[in-house]
Amino acid sequence: MSFSGKFLRTVIIISLLTAAVPGHMYAYSIAGEGVTPRYTSKASSAPEFPTGSSAGSIGVEASDLTLQQIEDSKGAWAWIDQDNDGVAERYYLIRPNVYITNGITPDGRTVNEYGQWTVDGMIMHRMAYDQNAVQAAIQRAAVLHGNSFDGIYSGIIDTTEKKVTGKRATKTGMKEVIQTVPTKKYLTVTVAQKSVTELSVTVSDNEGATTTDYEYEGLNTLHNGVTMWKPKKGKTGDHLLFYGYNSIVYYNYDGTLAGQLMKIS
Repeated sequence: MSFSGKFLRTVIIISLLTAAVPGHMYAYSIAGEGVTPRYTSKASSAPEFPTGSSAGSIGVEASDLTLQQIEDSKGAWAWIDQDNDGVAERYYLIRPNVYITNGITPDGRTVNEYGQWTVDGMIMHRMAYDQNAVQAAIQRAAVLHGNSFDGIYSGIIDTTEKKVTGKRATKTGMKEVIQTVPTKKYLTVTVAQKSVTELSVTVSDNEGATTTDYEYEGLNTLHNGVTMWKPKKGKTGDHLLFYGYNSIVYYNYDGTLAGQLMKIS
């Protein structure tokens, strides 16, 4: 069976009406059969290194540097696949190929002893830039977790972002002009199956992460073979709809594909 054929059989549809993540919000407006992701965010205080940043970097203990030295380095974040396994982690580089470890970055984020960005002790991941390594990761994940919901799903979605595009004069002074513009965003969803009826789901991107527990609700009557999971009592968010185990798909209003997240680990 071809990869595309296998993909069509293993679609997971996730629609999150209000998935709150520190510093931004994902919202999905449902219309007809489709789901349109909309994205709003605050500007990050730290720049991002270009996608060319790669393996071969070395770490320097944060405790070996003064806060002033870290600030003066004018560092930046980079997603790096150190072991070429198709799954990248995020590092704070203070010089090209030199990152800090075991401390706090100038923008208040935590890195572990390996220099990897963590949120509440959880290492953040993303699909790597090397697509050959990514394809190998997808194949490994299908073998390791092909019969369960467990895994890390990552990819790019077409979405929109509220962005300051200029200023205009008003009676009370100058005000920023904010417009909704199309953009592409990397998104990662980590799923851990706690039991046959309960999932722990973490949604993350460059700004942060949020974790919500879901419980099994039943079959979806509109989509054959789709099972529904709802946030546990007291939790916010919309249903998770699973069809197969190896990908997550987002849809536009007209039902066309807005992006897909593939299981990479």
